Amino acid sequence: MRASENGERRTSAGLLIPATAMPAPKRLSWGDVTLVGPEVRVAKAGDRVLFLPSAGLEVELDGEELVLLRERDVQAVSSQPAARDRTPGQYL
Repeated sequence: MRASENGERRTSAGLLIPATAMPAPKRLSWGDVTLVGPEVRVAKAGDRVLFLPSAGLEVELDGEELVLLRERDVQAVSSQPAARDRTPGQYL
């Protein structure tokens, strides 16, 4: 397939595949949790979460761009350990 500058592709048979038919990216992103709803069990404010960017909704709240996620869209949670819990040689 050949890709043009506008994202459209053409197969060797001559079929045109529009840019809107491209699959969604599968790369996960890390983000910091700012606000949490009352029934959330997995994460709390201040945690870092791993999520698929296409799963969230972008919202603007008080002039700040945020991503709104459902709890089931969170793939992993990384919370900051307390300073006393950090011992050499411990890995995730």
